[in-house]
Amino acid sequence: EVGTGFHPELTGRENIYLSGAILGMRKREIAKKFDEIVDFSGIEKFIDTPVKRYSSGMYVRLAFAVAAHLDPEILLVDEVLAVGDAAFQKKCLGKMGDVAKEGRTVLFVSHNMAAIQNLCPRSLLLSLGRIELDGTTGEVINRYINTMFSRTKLDLAERKDRKGKGRIRFTRIEFLDENYRPIEHAISGKMLIIRLHYIAERGTIFRNCRASVSVHRYGQAYFLASTELVSHEELIIKSERGYLDCIIDELPLSRGEYHLNIFMEANKVIQDWIEGAGQLEVIDGDFFGTGRNYPPGWAGKSVLVKHRWEW
Repeated sequence: EVGTGFHPELTGRENIYLSGAILGMRKREIAKKFDEIVDFSGIEKFIDTPVKRYSSGMYVRLAFAVAAHLDPEILLVDEVLAVGDAAFQKKCLGKMGDVAKEGRTVLFVSHNMAAIQNLCPRSLLLSLGRIELDGTTGEVINRYINTMFSRTKLDLAERKDRKGKGRIRFTRIEFLDENYRPIEHAISGKMLIIRLHYIAERGTIFRNCRASVSVHRYGQAYFLASTELVSHEELIIKSERGYLDCIIDELPLSRGEYHLNIFMEANKVIQDWIEGAGQLEVIDGDFFGTGRNYPPGWAGKSVLVKHRWEW
């Protein structure tokens, strides 16, 4: 595991030697790789600082650098790209590619479809701890996407693959237009209201709540809408049944099918979290107000942004 053997009281320098020893390396072997590890991690200024003072990103950068440079026969990496900036993530992918080309094994665990497609010739799809498919990366990604969309067709109230305490639970998702009428398709550039219906534990007032919706396609998050991002007003859940409306004034998505992840917490305790909770189908609208659309081949591949040019 990334960070195996790191001790919070020791410095980054000391932890490189400690972690290397735990991974079975001799001191002279670690010393030979030391400068390369530090350079890769990008935290030279803090190498003699105790790692308990590191941010989570700095910690993972150094830990990954140690694991990747000490010539392991098998490199098992679980969602390491969830931390760190874009430049470091690119370095990680490059290093894992180098390790694989040297004939060693890389087992890369991620929900990032682009990274998996870039790095892995073969993939496994896991579901509830079981192997659902073992095949080429293209086959596995297609199955994963289809599985994600098939989940969205299940009754939300009956979904078992959810996380959280469950004292507040989502029961239904509705899509509405600017007149609060139900719609089957959202339109690029038009108002979209995502209504999240919920039930809550009877007789309980839930304070300091946070709700969010994230929109995804092929494992890539397109945007996040969260109550804490746009309001200073405290969200309080008082009633046993109710709904929350997420209002997007100008939907910035191009044509395609997307899936939604929904989330609810109260007093920093997760109450409900469902991935692939709903399917959103978007059709083209006159987003730019010019009667023109994006170039062919761009559908579903990017968000749309209002902009202008001057010359």
